[in-house]
Amino acid sequence: MYDSNERQRSEYVESKMVENTAFDAKILQKRMKLHSNKQEREHFDNLANLYSILKTTEALESTYSTPGALDPSEYRIVCAKFIADYESTRKLTRKEEPDIKKFMATYNLNVPLAYERLETAKAPHGAPSDSPKAIAEAVQHFITLMDALKLQIGAVDEIQPLVVELMESLKKLPFIAPDFEAITKLKNWLLVLGKMKAIDELSEEQIRQMSFDLDSSYTAFHKAMQ
Repeated sequence: MYDSNERQRSEYVESKMVENTAFDAKILQKRMKLHSNKQEREHFDNLANLYSILKTTEALESTYSTPGALDPSEYRIVCAKFIADYESTRKLTRKEEPDIKKFMATYNLNVPLAYERLETAKAPHGAPSDSPKAIAEAVQHFITLMDALKLQIGAVDEIQPLVVELMESLKKLPFIAPDFEAITKLKNWLLVLGKMKAIDELSEEQIRQMSFDLDSSYTAFHKAMQ
């Protein structure tokens, strides 16, 4: 079972991967101290994020290729998040950097495993092959909503769209049944939110309960992918 301890281990794996490439990203940012306004700075920050994601994914794939180095279930969750992050970052950088291979060559990025995972396969090892993008999107929506609740964000007009996005992303997955635990719980929360005004706030108790429901649903989602 993918319980909270396993989730913490996955987050630890991810944090170590990011930590090990943070220095490289800082080097890239220093190379690009060419910005003269906020817009240019955001552009260079996005490129630094792209660089970091490629390096981090390469490290993850390399580690996973070593037998016994990573639990497959932990790997799939972390990898799915990296794929979602990559897709989001490419939306912000594709106009200026349309050719990812050229970007890799410019900054001496030797990351063939990351390229294969992010650009070609677009799904973790062992994930259902017919829904890689949808899996990555669902993972991202789960994490976004759970992070918002951790920050005690309870405004109806902020939480309701996140709940809808998560539910819609789950419905796109062929291995998720209409009565799947997460969908049922999300529908119940939409009924609660639908009776509230946009300016209303979830109580501390409601935020805690929603967080609990999401943790349970995330575990069920993980098991459904196996």
